[in-house]
Formats: sequence, C-alpha cells, structure tokens
Amino acid sequence: MPNIVHLSTSYTKEITICGDLHGRLDDLLLIFYKNGLPSAETPYLFNGDFVDRGKKSVEVVTLLFAYLLLYPDHMHLNRGNHEDHIMNLRYGFTKEVMLKYKTYGHEILQLFQDVFSLLPIATVIDGKILIVHGGISDQTDLEFLSSVERYKVKSALRFPRCSLEQLDIGRSYRLAKRMRSTDSPRSGSSHSYNESQRSPRQRKRRCGLSSQDSAASTSSSSSSLSSSSSLCSPRTPSSLSPRPCPPSPRMPHSVLQVPFLDSLSSVPLPSPPQHEQEWKQIVDILWSDPKTQEGCSPNTFRGGGCYFGPDVTKRLLLQHGLQLLIRSHECKQEGYELCHDGQVITIFSASNYYEVGSNRGAYIKLGRELVPRFYQYQVSRTTRKLTLTQRVQAAEGSALRALKEKLFAHRSELMTGFQQFDQNDAGSITVSEWAQVLEAILRLDLPWRTLRPHLARLTPDGSIEYQSCFEDMGPGVPLPQVAPNLAETVFRYRTDIEIIFNIIDKDHSGLISTEEFRHTWRLFSAHLGIDIDDTAIDDLARSIDFNKDGSIDFTEFLEAFRVVHKLDFKEQLGEKVDEVKYSGGKHL
Repeated sequence: MPNIVHLSTSYTKEITICGDLHGRLDDLLLIFYKNGLPSAETPYLFNGDFVDRGKKSVEVVTLLFAYLLLYPDHMHLNRGNHEDHIMNLRYGFTKEVMLKYKTYGHEILQLFQDVFSLLPIATVIDGKILIVHGGISDQTDLEFLSSVERYKVKSALRFPRCSLEQLDIGRSYRLAKRMRSTDSPRSGSSHSYNESQRSPRQRKRRCGLSSQDSAASTSSSSSSLSSSSSLCSPRTPSSLSPRPCPPSPRMPHSVLQVPFLDSLSSVPLPSPPQHEQEWKQIVDILWSDPKTQEGCSPNTFRGGGCYFGPDVTKRLLLQHGLQLLIRSHECKQEGYELCHDGQVITIFSASNYYEVGSNRGAYIKLGRELVPRFYQYQVSRTTRKLTLTQRVQAAEGSALRALKEKLFAHRSELMTGFQQFDQNDAGSITVSEWAQVLEAILRLDLPWRTLRPHLARLTPDGSIEYQSCFEDMGPGVPLPQVAPNLAETVFRYRTDIEIIFNIIDKDHSGLISTEEFRHTWRLFSAHLGIDIDDTAIDDLARSIDFNKDGSIDFTEFLEAFRVVHKLDFKEQLGEKVDEVKYSGGKHL
C-alpha cells in the first residue's frame, strides 16, 4: 500500500469515514448495523486509533483486518497515533493481548507492531478531500510524505535508533543535544504527489477506476452544527500533570516521563537529515490538533505534533488543490465538529468515551458531490436516550474526577500554600485565598469559585475547610501502612511506575524474572558508569521479591518504592534533628 491512498467515488457512489474507535466493539458493530457491512457497495475508511483504552481492542482490530483482507479495494485503514507499540504499552492494548493470548502474546504483539507501521498515513478522495488522523503543520509536505519509508517508524514517539546494547551513549547524547539545538532544513523531494505518476498497482488500490473532480462546498453542512462543549477535551498523560514545553518546536516530547528511558528514546542514529525529516512529518500527521488562532505552535498539551491555525490549513489545501481536511484524534461531544471556516472536520466514532452518555459517536458519508453528511449514534444498554442535561452531567462528573486526582497529586504543594494563609491553624481560609492558591500551584485557568461546591466544604462562617479537597481520594493500591506523602507520590507517578515495570517485564507476563531484572540493571549501570556485578543485582532482586516466589509482581514493585521512601524519610528526619541540635549548641 502507498503512504497516501487515493480513492474515488466515481463507481462506489459513497464512502463512509469513521474516526477513533479505541476498542469499542459495540460502536463498530452499531456502525455496521446502521450503515451496512463493508463491501464493494459500501466502502469504508477507518481513520486510526482502533485500539487502546477500550476492552475489546483485539476484537475491533481483528475484525477490521479481516475485512481488509476480504475487500482490499473497499476497506481502508489509516494509521493513528495509538497504532504504536509504546502507546499500546501505556494504554492497555499490550496488556489485553497478553491476557487473551498468554503464551503467544509476545509474538502476536510483534506482528501488530509490524503491521501498524505498514498502515498508510493519509488518504485522498477524488483529489479533493485529505484525510489524516491528527492534522498538519506548516511544514507538512504531501509530496515528501508520499515517498517516506513509513515502515521504519515503528513508534512516532521515538526517533528510529539502534538497540540500547549497541548504543554509544556519550556520543549519542552529543548528537541529541545538537539535534535539539538546531532544526534541519526542510528536505526537498523529487517524488511527485500527483496520482498520475503512481504505479498501476497503486492506482488499483482506489475504490473506482477514475477520479472525478468536484467543486462542491462543505458550507451547507457547517450550518447544521451547533457549537460543541469543551467537556470532551482529549485526556492524555499531560492532562494530569503539567508538562514543560519541548526543547524544540519540531522535537516531540516523550510520553514516558522517565528521565533515563526518555533520554534514550530521543537519541537518534547518526542518520542523514532526511530521516529526521521523515520522522517529524509523520509525527505531525499523527499527533497535531487544530487551533482557532493563526500560525503553528508546539502541541505542549500532547507533547508531540503541533497546533495548526486556519492559515496553515488554507495554505496546504490551496497548495495541493484540496477543499477539505478530515481528521479524528479528539473526542467531540456530538461526535463531530467543524472549524477553520468549515475546512477542517473532526470525526470521532467512540460513543460514551468517558462515561455513559458523555458523548455521541459519528461517521461521515461522502458521495460524488463531496458534501459530508453526518450520522450520529450512541451505544446504550437501553433504548432510552439520555437527555442533554444527563449527557452534560456525565461528562462533568468525569472531568471533576480528573480534577480531584490532580488536586491529590499536588497535595503537599497545595497544603503549603493553604497554610501560608492560615496563620492561626484554624484549618480554613477564605474562598478567594483558596482559589488563589489553586491557580498558582496548578496553573489552570478555571472558575474555581464556581467549582468550589464540587471540591471543598464551607464552614458556618463561609470560609473553606481546605483539607476537604483531598477527602475520598487515594492511590487505590493494596499497600499496607502507606504514609500520606508516599500515597501522594504513588498517585502522581503510578502510571509511570507501571510503564517502568512493563518495560522491565520484557515478555509482558505480569512478572519480572531475575534475568529481566538483571538485564535492565546492566543497562542502568552502563548508563551511570557504575560497575555492579550480577551477584549484587540478584541480591537486590531477592530483596524486592517479598513473597520469595522467584519473581517480582507489580505490588512488590510498588512496595519497594514504599520501603525506599520510608528509609529516605528517616534519613532526612535524622539530618533535621542533627541540624536542630547543632543550631541549639551554637546558641548555647
């Protein structure tokens, strides 16, 4: 398959375009029930993010692949940012495969990784409609994208590199530093984007035999859309913790947030600048989001790709003779949304994404006139349709839970801020002071006074019991004697700890063997320049294996953090006592 697939409505009459499914099998089956199964008469394009987050990702992607084999000219799949083995490690697909396939899980995951890297990254319909998963940037070059070797980009989160064992870390860090400080110039391409210059085999990939030009406008469809609520903003790791801007607008920031592993994940091979350019172009296509302001800026919310404005959209469409950009990548409360004067459409097909009733799913049908028609639906266990008020309440509940998690994750800083205003140790401060601390610590521009009834209690005199912000919140881990400050740390970094555990657990069995533990520590010791023999490493592994069954499970892994934290706390306490004694001695 080519990088950019060209389809035509000349003979198929209509093409159905679906957005993110994220393992929602019920949504996929409902689409097929309402719209018909894939066939020569009913061609489909699924625009990425088939897996992760949902519980039926294996079933969804297997069904899509089966129809791709059955109707290769009428079933089309674009790659999304979750067709990526690192994202799968964090958001559930890896775990789902290992649970369902046990012994064969590792080999199956490797096959998925290979197939995901071979999926096309864009589709063009009738030479007028561009469809990508995320978006574009001011450097997006469709001619260049049509010629990149996409299969080399197994993960858009990592620049293609050699194995850790073969890595000259000192030399690679110097290369990475130079790469971050300067951007390579945009590479030209001698490959033409025009369909006429593609091979006959590539041209057979289309739904029809010829392309039909159309100047139909999408303005008629934009008038039917009411403004969507912002309650369905995308939830990513950075939505729970502030993330600094990446060092370069063109360098995606890693989602792992683990300093040693992240630093290695961005270390490049000593490759020609063109390879870096290929990687950047693919990252922009998979990770970018539209914005209302002009221009192009780093997507600091996601940590990869960019925010592109209406001027960037208009320029790219004009450059390639296109009239519309269709993308997915973001949950929308009505299942779709138009922006950039109707030139960009976001389509999202996973209904009830956050909670039951939080959002509708939708798909688009495009006919020969190229005017998009939207079809909405919502999977429900009952035939009763939720009211708008109920849908909003469900979405608000999900957003409030995420906000409470953020409060608990920053409990120490918030308590320090609250206590600065509470000079009498009364346990309460004014609403204005409470809101001031939240805004300063969390750096979130939210209507805190309006949200107060959902977050904290008032005293009879109208002040806020600030400790009530953290009630009914905790890490939810089965660890005995968890201190409050450790609970906060585990709550904030549990996902990252789980990522580290899964990386060490190479066979994804849910247990870290002695050999896996030893292999990882060899890498760490090489990186830190510390000579540690295998005996010391094995002793460390045995000390973490609390039940002495020969392997380390996730609970034991977390317990090791608790023990280290407890010892570190005692050491710090002892130092403070010594300081007090020393100070007292001086004053005597």
